[in-house]
Amino acid sequence: MGQGASGLKALKRTDPTASWQICDQLGSGSYGTVNKVIARTDGEVAAAKLINLQTKEELNTFAEELKVLTSRRHMNITNFVDGFLRSKDLWIIIELCEAGSFADVMDTMGRPLTDREIQCVAFQALEGLDFLHTNCVIHRDIKAANIMLSDHGLAKLGDFGVSAVLRSKQQRRSSFIGSPNWMAPEVAACETDRTRSYNFKADIWSLGATVIELAQNKAPFNDMHALKVLMCVTSGTVPTLDEPQAHSPDMIKFLSFALTVDASARPDAATLQRHAFCNGQTDRHLLARLASDKLEADHKARQAIQRKQSERIQKLRQSFSDLC
Repeated sequence: MGQGASGLKALKRTDPTASWQICDQLGSGSYGTVNKVIARTDGEVAAAKLINLQTKEELNTFAEELKVLTSRRHMNITNFVDGFLRSKDLWIIIELCEAGSFADVMDTMGRPLTDREIQCVAFQALEGLDFLHTNCVIHRDIKAANIMLSDHGLAKLGDFGVSAVLRSKQQRRSSFIGSPNWMAPEVAACETDRTRSYNFKADIWSLGATVIELAQNKAPFNDMHALKVLMCVTSGTVPTLDEPQAHSPDMIKFLSFALTVDASARPDAATLQRHAFCNGQTDRHLLARLASDKLEADHKARQAIQRKQSERIQKLRQSFSDLC
């Protein structure tokens, strides 16, 4: 199983439903579903990725993710809580961020984030990236959908499904992997040139692209086909804000550093944390308010759906009564 085998050792071979009660479905994908779960012992709430494995090779694809989750803990990543492997059923249980991802936040609120909100997200994301990079992990898929928001105002890096664990900080990777709109040029180049490679600086570019996404509520190169996006990125086209004048000069300068085409000249996470755009943005209250607003909007949306369902049932009952 290679490097990821150590992560599999953390999995229990007992029945997960004896320890955790499955509640609402939070999402789904080709791998399976993500559900809210509650611990039967103390009522702890968490998120469980539920996977029905078809082959042993499928288990190996989750081994690297498990290695990252089970061997490292930090306040700005979604930490491992529990895990189970029983027959073909794999459960990966992590911290639940009730407000969802920042992509969810923007979708629900119907607006991009403010510059101050983005400052807080960027600072905390850099905290998480600095921790990962120091521990020889490249995330490889940083974007708003993979940065979660806790109700306490913490931004947490999540979804380590395509992360890479390096043997040392000097090691590089050459796999073409990630999401094109947020992909660093050196990663995109690996699709056609096997001599190219990259290191943890690729995550810094992706964070810069994410800042643009948060500022505009849309991904960079949003109006382009994925193939054209890759061509643009590989050729060194730098994503930009549609209306740079609407944002702070510090944000513009921050983006110019994060989106440096030459990876060797691109700052690392620790350096960018000291940039004026992020420096001192440790106050969680702003993001806690954002989380509260998002959760309230979710609650109102659920109430509206329930009202419509109730009205529909009432009309059906009335129609049935009229027929009688």
